[in-house]
Amino acid sequence: ELPSAHVTIKQGKFEKIIASTSNTTLEIPRGVTVKELEITSGNAEIYYGAVTGKITYNKDNTTITWLIDSKEQFAIFAEDVNNGKKFEGEIVKLTADIDLNNAEWTPIGTEENSFEGTFDGKGYTIKNLHIVEEEAKEGKAFIGFFGYAKNATIKNVTFENVNVELVNKTDWPKNFHDLHPCEE
Repeated sequence: ELPSAHVTIKQGKFEKIIASTSNTTLEIPRGVTVKELEITSGNAEIYYGAVTGKITYNKDNTTITWLIDSKEQFAIFAEDVNNGKKFEGEIVKLTADIDLNNAEWTPIGTEENSFEGTFDGKGYTIKNLHIVEEEAKEGKAFIGFFGYAKNATIKNVTFENVNVELVNKTDWPKNFHDLHPCEE
């Protein structure tokens, strides 16, 4: 049996990659694009946005890790979750500090489309986060970097310079000051 290894595709554009990596990790870094990726076993670390089309893998014996190093990737990741990609059984890792430049942030996950994977900040910092929440819905508000996560793990991330703005405060529950960090 071969020892564990890390295989990186250095450059190129590919229509389709089929990989059986067993105890090896396949890395698809920034600058490589793959239209279709199929992993039959093993692990893959994929720069977020490198796979432009379909990705298939066996969740029983494959771990997919998405790598994020820019605010643009982060915005696409948040949009993907909010549009229904749950990331169940998948890992999302930061590979750098992210400065959101105080642009209005839409929280990751909604009640209908929750984040269900693992988010590992790897000790990196999200800077200049600005959240604007317009209204509470049925007495509930999903405010934060993650708006709604279910059966998820969120770890190893720090925040610097966070601004949360509540608009139209008359719609908010009277006991809004009793915020709870998570709901089971």
